[in-house]
Amino acid sequence: MTELLVHEACRKGKLEVLEEAVEAGCDPRERGLQAGTLPLHWACHYGHLKCADYLLRLGLNDINCRNDNGNTPLHYATIAGRLDVVEFLVKNAADVNIINNDGQSPLHGAVGQGWYNVVKYLVTYRSMSCRECRRYRCRIHQVDINSADCMGTTPLHIASTFLTSRMYDLLVRHGADTRAVDVYGRCPISPRIRRQQFIMECAPFVFSLLFLFAGIYVKKCVLRNDVETVEGSTDV
Repeated sequence: MTELLVHEACRKGKLEVLEEAVEAGCDPRERGLQAGTLPLHWACHYGHLKCADYLLRLGLNDINCRNDNGNTPLHYATIAGRLDVVEFLVKNAADVNIINNDGQSPLHGAVGQGWYNVVKYLVTYRSMSCRECRRYRCRIHQVDINSADCMGTTPLHIASTFLTSRMYDLLVRHGADTRAVDVYGRCPISPRIRRQQFIMECAPFVFSLLFLFAGIYVKKCVLRNDVETVEGSTDV
């Protein structure tokens, strides 16, 4: 019951209940039944920034703590599109390039869910206290935009499956590799090119239908004229 109380408080953002539970002896590091998820994961997933801040200030939770699937609080926040929580975690030294058991980074999750603003923040973040970040050469605080998961899928591969090219173009502008190959040998093709390919592939079929309907229409017109001619000659 104590475990459920802490987890439920973090899910619903009830800071007072969370504080009372911890003061009463509940362990904020207690793992839940769902993939070994911690209260901090739920607070970040549901966007309860005050609860997340409280848990971290206790000093008992690692900001990069993982559940059984290897997901961290930053994974949860990016998948849910919680930009304010993402900013909070990143500024408090959350690892932006940490991967889960499938080899996916938080950027994979943000791109996969289509959270444009979250992706934009991750790919443009620079730590002002880091000299290398200010020179755009840092490999510690800057996200690895070409990180590939266990299947060789990069965030750009995911963005290439969208109907629009907005996310794809954002990643390319910030250095995503358009020649990256997954385990199936596929490169991330721009949605704009995919649309053009689709149009070119469908064009013969569309024109065939147009010719078919045009032929049917012409036949109907000819038949109507023949009927009118016959009726006219009968009247005479």
